[in-house]
Amino acid sequence: MVIYCYKSFLTVFLSCLRKQASSIDSRLRGNDIIILAMFGFSLAMPANADVIYLRNGRTLEGEILGQTETYLEVRLKAVKAKFNIDDVEAIEKKDLPEGFFKEAKVDIKEPQKQAEGYSPPPKPSYAIKLKARYRDEFNREVIDIEAKTNLPEGILVNVYFKRSDDVIASLRTPVKNGKFFARLGPFESKLSSGKYTVEAESASGPDTKEAVKASYALPINVNR
Repeated sequence: MVIYCYKSFLTVFLSCLRKQASSIDSRLRGNDIIILAMFGFSLAMPANADVIYLRNGRTLEGEILGQTETYLEVRLKAVKAKFNIDDVEAIEKKDLPEGFFKEAKVDIKEPQKQAEGYSPPPKPSYAIKLKARYRDEFNREVIDIEAKTNLPEGILVNVYFKRSDDVIASLRTPVKNGKFFARLGPFESKLSSGKYTVEAESASGPDTKEAVKASYALPINVNR
């Protein structure tokens, strides 16, 4: 192993180049100049991998790619970096392991295939079961509504009391413990005998992309 002070080496090398340049006759052939330049380049940039010792105690393994009077460019295992010449303590030539600069292979696993014949569980089918009753309490007409449902807890349900397509009254109520209740009335005007309907429609939510609807026929016979 050859350990040398990098800064001292650079100073001696530059001094030698200046002495050689001053003694070369301007009539030298072009080939001689090219050979001299290649010789100097090979001295300045070791082709082999190196171990670089920094003054702060760190040790780096890599390959010297280039240098100037102020910095040293080094190819490390994962990145390229530049270091100030004054921070370099020494350089040691060393053979690095084969494949030192190769990128690590990433083992990409294929997603596991579902077992043959497997089918995902079906999405829940939501429903509402309605009941409604007409009541006349002390000349106050009301419609009492109760329902059972498997809709998610807390989802809001719109309830309508209708005759044909005309909405007489409506309200909104939440689902609680698989049920919801509503009372519509008293009404501004007395109800007449006829066919009425009570309809329920759930509001859409993260678990119910489509509204769930239900209808209950409520015939009313009024004797006055």
